[in-house]
Amino acid sequence: MKKIIVLAIAAIAFIASGVTANAQYRPSTLSQHRAGLEDENGHALTDQEVFQLIDEDVYNQTYVGACKQYKTGKILTIVGAATTGVGLVGTIAGSVATAYAIQNGHVTFEDQNGRKVVKEYDKQAALAVVGFAAGVTLLAAGDICLSVGIPLQVIGKKRLNWIATEYNHEAVSSANLRIGLTNYGAGLVMNF
Repeated sequence: MKKIIVLAIAAIAFIASGVTANAQYRPSTLSQHRAGLEDENGHALTDQEVFQLIDEDVYNQTYVGACKQYKTGKILTIVGAATTGVGLVGTIAGSVATAYAIQNGHVTFEDQNGRKVVKEYDKQAALAVVGFAAGVTLLAAGDICLSVGIPLQVIGKKRLNWIATEYNHEAVSSANLRIGLTNYGAGLVMNF
């Protein structure tokens, strides 16, 4: 009799482990996390896990593009912020250097019809103007990166949030029953 009970328990454990091994993990909720999604425990999901959880069309048409938008936007925002900072410093330094060059006679002017026109300048004045021009150029380039990067990042994040919201809505409105292993043995889990 003991052998039959042991065999029955072993068969149940084998069947339960087979069902659990083949059962797909389905988090109860998803949320947007950086350039992807995470489950209710804060575990960032891989692209393969997301592919298994959501509709294939939503994955291909929305998820992939949203991740790319978010990543591209983040990179452009970081590059834009750094470039804007360097450009601002360059513009200020170039302005100060140009003002110093003018005040200390590194630039000479002549009057033409009541206007002062640059007649001569030396190397220090030329470098100051070039520094100012480079600063303004970097400042403009950084602003362009920011003005493209921030909207891309926001749009990508909103699209990822939409996917998570749709998944969460479907998860709440559906019930499922599965067999799972616990610390104390096998059991039934019902999510609704």
